[in-house]
Amino acid sequence: PTYAAKYSDGSWGPGWEGGNPLAYSFAAGVNSNTNNTGLMNFQANYKPLKGLNINFNYAPRFTTAFASNNQKRIEYFNVDSKALLFSSPTKNTLTNSNTNVLNNYLKAQANYTREFNWLDVSILAGAEQTDNVNQSFSGSRELTLFPDLVQLNAYPALNQNVTGDASSWALRSYYGRLNLVASNKYLLEVNSRYDGSSRFSADYKRFGFFPSVSAGWIMSKEKFMSDIKWLSLLKLRASWGTLGNQNVGDFPYISSIVLGSGVFNGNIASVSAQNTVANKKISWESTEVKNIGFNAGILNNKLNVEFDYYIKNTNDILLTLPIPLIVGMSPGVQNAGRVENKGWDLQLNYNDQIGKDFKFGITGVFSDVKNKVLDLKGTGPYISGFQITKEGEEIGALFGLQAAGLFQTQEQITTSATQYGTVKPGDIKYVDQNKDGIINASDRVIIGSRIPRNTYSANLFFDYKGFDVTLFFQGVGKYNGLQIQDAAWAFFNAGSVRDIHLGRWSPTKTAEENANATYPRFFISQTNNQQTSSYWMDNASYIKLKTVSIGYSLSQSVLRKTPFSLFKVYLSGQNVFSWDKVPGYDPEAPLGNPFNYPQVSSFVTGIQISLK
Repeated sequence: PTYAAKYSDGSWGPGWEGGNPLAYSFAAGVNSNTNNTGLMNFQANYKPLKGLNINFNYAPRFTTAFASNNQKRIEYFNVDSKALLFSSPTKNTLTNSNTNVLNNYLKAQANYTREFNWLDVSILAGAEQTDNVNQSFSGSRELTLFPDLVQLNAYPALNQNVTGDASSWALRSYYGRLNLVASNKYLLEVNSRYDGSSRFSADYKRFGFFPSVSAGWIMSKEKFMSDIKWLSLLKLRASWGTLGNQNVGDFPYISSIVLGSGVFNGNIASVSAQNTVANKKISWESTEVKNIGFNAGILNNKLNVEFDYYIKNTNDILLTLPIPLIVGMSPGVQNAGRVENKGWDLQLNYNDQIGKDFKFGITGVFSDVKNKVLDLKGTGPYISGFQITKEGEEIGALFGLQAAGLFQTQEQITTSATQYGTVKPGDIKYVDQNKDGIINASDRVIIGSRIPRNTYSANLFFDYKGFDVTLFFQGVGKYNGLQIQDAAWAFFNAGSVRDIHLGRWSPTKTAEENANATYPRFFISQTNNQQTSSYWMDNASYIKLKTVSIGYSLSQSVLRKTPFSLFKVYLSGQNVFSWDKVPGYDPEAPLGNPFNYPQVSSFVTGIQISLK
């Protein structure tokens, strides 16, 4: 190791950037959390008439949580002189906190079913309410002489800090459902919800109405389909419905006051201010889903097909949009956005048997979805890091400079638009989108999508005379991977080089080799090459063998002479293999995040036994 973590006398040595992880692990104190939950469930059922069932339910839940964070002062010394270099943290601190949460759930529901000669009827109606109260308290002290004690009384009252908080919310709903099945082949379901939330003003639209309807036709039961012997099932279906969303924080329609303290005329004084604009005219965000699909069973249901096409529109999205700075406060929440998702899902399942010993099956799932922002009330675009959200494009599209290869000569640099910083041959060249002769933030464009496209999976099963094999594959057909910093750049954050850097541009290579270079010239903190751009994007499509299981079970004829009803030997693995073109990182890692912990491959072997 480059640095000594701990000396022979037991004292701690510094790390590369201060403290070292070993000291943090063994001497930094303890952070503990204790949670206790009590749950009761009271139910009552009453059947006054045939087919009518009335149910009452009350379920309170109480949770109390205690957290103690004991941070100890750690001293770091020089390896030669043993002189004290620094302390981190600089003092002993203790923070104890307690949180109590009470949640009440109440429901009353009635369900009536009736069967006629050709019609089955089911009617459901009910009401439910849930409310939640959260109270918390926290206290901290510092500078104790006894850091192993985790009680606040072991610390002096000097510089102590006490905080407390409380919050509450409630939700009330009325709902109903009607199910009709005619002649066992015509299906109709109608649903409705009337939801009210304390997060919206009672003076505006606290309640929202969310209906839905679905219909189905089992076409294969019609007489004109009876001659089609290979078709076991054909069911057509369509649906339309809406759902509401009220997750916007507690009481955003009320003008909240922030309390604090400040110094006036040399004295500490309590202050208060309204920092956020309140908006009483906000209500439920709603999602409308339209769906058509079918189910088919073929060859006595050996092959089953399920297909859905849907359009999902989210309207009145609860957003925080910018307001003029002259207002002097942060913007409040408003119903301002509309987003569209269009996609399809296909599932194929085939199960069969060859002879009496060989059984097999395969299930394939395929799907795709496109996302588009339809309306932001004329605002935007909204740029956050390397993502942009704007009308007409998907949410959080990848945003950066468009790369045009690498500069090969000084003449190319001279005749091109001015790039970032000091540029040399072997650096990245960017496209001047607005033709102003300067590469800057104004030249950024959408360079990719963060939404996986053409996703698929396959589950395969084989069984032959006690041997069984199960394989599960999962993959993405189209995906843009953007990796920067440690995931892509040599020497970044004192890192090393990897195989992907062997194809770098170098003045010692031939012109032909540099023309085919896959990495810029080596750089450390080079402004131009560290811009977010299409150069650092990869084809992150992949297919993975996620799980595999191989086993052998003794036959019942053998087990008959033993005390076992099952005796199986097996080997299983997770994250077994990946086929991809991504250099040096997991294609499932979050975009632009080089610090994501990689998925671990694991293999387990064992014996499964069941006694008679």
